[in-house]
Amino acid sequence: MTYEDNFFDAVVVHDILHHVDIPAVLAEIKRVAKPGALFLCSEVYAHGTIERFRRSSLINKLLYPVVRKQIYNTDKPFITDDERKIDHRELASIIEILGSTRCRYYYFIVQRFISERHVWASKIDRIALRAMGGALGRILAGRVQIFGRLREP
Repeated sequence: MTYEDNFFDAVVVHDILHHVDIPAVLAEIKRVAKPGALFLCSEVYAHGTIERFRRSSLINKLLYPVVRKQIYNTDKPFITDDERKIDHRELASIIEILGSTRCRYYYFIVQRFISERHVWASKIDRIALRAMGGALGRILAGRVQIFGRLREP
């Protein structure tokens, strides 16, 4: 980017990190954002354990074709060739550039088995993940929101 160092007071990242080289983008964010800048992020997410299970041949070949139509309302998924969910290691690297951080995890069932068009399902999904607690939510969630401030050098 052509912005000067320490230029921005806030950084908002929405559904982009799963398309890019995360370490390179984080380095650039650290360069262009002021120390202590507000950082807000929302990304598709899958803990590595859940993602390995999801990509297993049983799920990928048998279950996914059935739920794909329900989720995307078409036989073709709304996904590009470069897309992949960020995993728990990449999430840790994002959190590492931040001082105090708060994460919210959601979408355990929604976007995996049912469409987010079903508002009632989204509400139940969020309540269930909150009730499970942070550690379990971190493993089961399909999306994460990250709130924090960039670390002071």
